[in-house]
Amino acid sequence: MLIVERLEGEFVVLEGEAGHFNIERGKIRGKIKEGDIVTPLNDGTYTADKAATEKRRCEILRLQDGLFDS
Repeated sequence: MLIVERLEGEFVVLEGEAGHFNIERGKIRGKIKEGDIVTPLNDGTYTADKAATEKRRCEILRLQDGLFDS
């Protein structure tokens, strides 16, 4: 899983299991924002995975709610 950590000018900083790395914004298909999950494609580009991003956001919200329920 690759997560958009931040946008820096013409680059996107991605975080994955192997650490952080930069790619050119032009290699991303579609609109992205910080926290989005992207998937690499065979042609060297990446695409936003909206379903995986939404699932991750829901899980984070569930975990946050659990922190404040006690």
